Amino acid sequence: MNQLQLPVPSSDALEASQALCQHIAEAINDHDGWISFADFMRLAMYTPALGYYSGGATKFGGAGDFVTAPEISPFFWCHGGGDFGACAR
Repeated sequence: MNQLQLPVPSSDALEASQALCQHIAEAINDHDGWISFADFMRLAMYTPALGYYSGGATKFGGAGDFVTAPEISPFFWCHGGGDFGACAR
């Protein structure tokens, strides 16, 4: 079985990730050792300058993450819920 080979994050990305982890850990500590999943996701996604959507990293394209939005490509409609036969033609 082949092992998945992930790209090595840049030093800036690692530093931002560590800062975000620290920020989330502080939020957990500030709330008696527990936060809701919603609060965790809000912190992970939207913490200014650190969150996934607010950290400034490239999201789309060759240097970014994959895109699954059906508005960008018919791939997921064709392979997930649409008429596969029409797409395969």
